[in-house]
Amino acid sequence: MGNLSPLLGFLGDPLSGPAAPFGPPAALTRPQTPTTVWRPVRPSGQPQLEDSPPRPYIESCPTPCHKTGDANIMKGEPPFGPAAQERTMFAMLAPKTSSRWILGLVVLVLLLTGVAEALARVATKAPNVPLTPEEILARVPEEPDVLINVSAYDIPSTADLVKLGSRATPALVNCLANNLDGYAREICAHVLVATRDIRAIEPLTAALDDPNDTVRMFALGALGEIESRTATPRILKLMDEPFLPSWVRSGAIEALGRSGDPDAVEPLLNRFRGEWDGTAQEALWEMRRQLTPAQLNELVLPALQRWEKAGSEVREFAVERAGDLKLVDAVEPLMDDYAIAGSEARNRIVYNLGRIGDARAIPFVENLVDTSGEARLLNNVMFALQRLGTDVAPELRIALADKRAYIRYNAAFVAGDLKEARLVRELEVALEDINDVVRSEAAVALGAIGDKTAIPALEKATRDPQNNVRRDAFASLLQLNYAAYRDQAVAALAEPDNNDLLPSLVQALTKGEPETVSAVLQNLDPGHYYERTLGLQFLDAFQTMDNPDALAFLVRAADGWDHEAFKLLARFADTRTTFILESWVSHPGREDEQILRGLARLGARDRADVVREIFKRDGDISQLYAAFYFAALGEKEGMTVLLTALEVAPLEFKRTVATILTELDYTAFAGASETLSALMTHRDVYVRLYAARPLAHRGLAEGNDLLRAELDKKIPFISDEVLTIVGKLPAKEREALLNDWLKDADPMLKLQLQAMQQQKVQ
Repeated sequence: MGNLSPLLGFLGDPLSGPAAPFGPPAALTRPQTPTTVWRPVRPSGQPQLEDSPPRPYIESCPTPCHKTGDANIMKGEPPFGPAAQERTMFAMLAPKTSSRWILGLVVLVLLLTGVAEALARVATKAPNVPLTPEEILARVPEEPDVLINVSAYDIPSTADLVKLGSRATPALVNCLANNLDGYAREICAHVLVATRDIRAIEPLTAALDDPNDTVRMFALGALGEIESRTATPRILKLMDEPFLPSWVRSGAIEALGRSGDPDAVEPLLNRFRGEWDGTAQEALWEMRRQLTPAQLNELVLPALQRWEKAGSEVREFAVERAGDLKLVDAVEPLMDDYAIAGSEARNRIVYNLGRIGDARAIPFVENLVDTSGEARLLNNVMFALQRLGTDVAPELRIALADKRAYIRYNAAFVAGDLKEARLVRELEVALEDINDVVRSEAAVALGAIGDKTAIPALEKATRDPQNNVRRDAFASLLQLNYAAYRDQAVAALAEPDNNDLLPSLVQALTKGEPETVSAVLQNLDPGHYYERTLGLQFLDAFQTMDNPDALAFLVRAADGWDHEAFKLLARFADTRTTFILESWVSHPGREDEQILRGLARLGARDRADVVREIFKRDGDISQLYAAFYFAALGEKEGMTVLLTALEVAPLEFKRTVATILTELDYTAFAGASETLSALMTHRDVYVRLYAARPLAHRGLAEGNDLLRAELDKKIPFISDEVLTIVGKLPAKEREALLNDWLKDADPMLKLQLQAMQQQKVQ
């Protein structure tokens, strides 16, 4: 506070009486020597105005001056320095000692009051002192009003708010309704898109009236991912607002498509009919399981029949959907449109004529063989004819002898892709082509066809002057007779300047054979990104490993913080791997999820104290893997954290928990199965889905039935989530489920399920 003794000395001591007569203490009396003093003075006889600038005045004062009147000043008797001048001022203000005593008491009280208020503000963090983002984040789960009066600059990051999951919803919706900072409302709306909490439906619907268009856009995005259709009437009204920005209108249309509400079908169709709105067309396709066959046709046929009026995106979408639907009514319009379509559209038309599979298109497509000069179009023509049941071998034989290299190249590509064994002789001739790209593609095609009679020609091609031809010829030999050429491939790994051949060799040797491990890994550098990736893909073919070279490779790869390397390290189920993983996790910042998963699978207990510190990190993804570690060791608290997170954590955390639960024997924990069954009746669809996943992973009917029930709601975003879960099931359970669902699937669902089966085959 500074030294108050001069002031208190003037005011006097209220306990001992009034102050002494005004004047400097003897100890402070200046020595009697001339002193130069700078001070303002007004000239004699002229009044000093308050706004007149002061004038410097120099004078000598040979003796101490104790009087302060103007007369004495003019006589050359100034006061001594600033302290004395202050006392002169106070003396004029307080001519009586009793008044000075009272004034002193008042000032003292005011000073003490000010100090007390300052201390109170520091202790209680008064409202006028802004909270830091970290302090705000800590209060969000408990204080619903904490985000109302904060600016966008002080609000916590979206990533941190998303981690709070549903615990942040009350504060977020209050911010959305009551915060005057538009940017802050944008942040809150953006977080609600990620958390997808059903409790936010009403505030999000109200936010569609927000003056900030970005807030409205985020609100639409959130509503499109929540299992509720209560907002549909308001979104439909918003879509038809006359002066709405186009990007917000597109957001409204997309939200309607994601909701799958049947009440939105006709309004969206009307918009597509009237304005050729491509966004409405895509939204209707997303909710296609709610459309009748006639309505599906409306998405396709009008655009094909009025090609020049519809926009290019609408036309391209219609062509693709005609193929998806195998719409035979689209064959004639597609053939008519070919003449006026551009190069890209022509390729799409031919390709989808093949997908539709109607024989009426055969003469039209056959006629394109003679006129097609573009190589890509030739590919699509051949694919279409093959799907239409036409023998394409004669046409490909002619194309392989064409004068143009790019036609010969594409003919070789198609022959290999169709595995046309009748063209082996022509492809052997193509191995002598003047163009090295044609020779290379011919070698690849022969490997794909798999006819061993081509081995002599391919052996000759391994001595081709061009690296790419040698590489592809040798890779094809490995495909045709792996046992005979494996040792030669291993030897080729060590040859200098084999960079072009290296990927093909490693991929060909990826058979899970222990005897090839050292030879392959000794020729790959884990410090080089591409070679490290090749090595990890090679090792992934082994379910268990016990090779020093593999361990050394993975340790070096893991030192570059490669997640896949940590995952593969856990396959060394011995003390070496345990020691390595325990050493890594003991270093600050090295709590990679794969390290924790590896320790869990190995049952390593020696670093449980380190993992427990990670386990304490509430709201962090690493906490879930630490919980996995403890659950794998049989500790119930780990399973409790996982099941709790499945219900209240953000969406991505829920997905992680569902994956973790497929790797644990949750039935070993009392009450865990019952908890999962109870969560499958939760009001949040994502909780239901991810509670069902571990059950479906085991092939249990309870989990499968829940997934099918959600799929049959025909809500696009839920259907996507269900099919993603099914795609990650073990092969046996996945195939059984797809076959069962195909028995009574509606036409649109059947197309999706068949596509999933084809992906598996590929």
